[in-house]
Amino acid sequence: MLPSWLLPVATITAIVSYVAWTAAAAGDYAGKGLLTAASASLFWLSIMALVAFAVRRGVERRHGRR
Repeated sequence: MLPSWLLPVATITAIVSYVAWTAAAAGDYAGKGLLTAASASLFWLSIMALVAFAVRRGVERRHGRR
């Protein structure tokens, strides 16, 4: 179970890492692949955390828990 404080952190991280991912992909410089991969990984991990929260909320709602 994920702690509740992680929801806003995951949301902000998803937004910031997506911007970093698109910025890292634009241009030609040393270390582009590493920075792009790190940003993309952080973005998808954040998205997975947000999906986990959505699934948990759906399960709780379906079973009448709040």
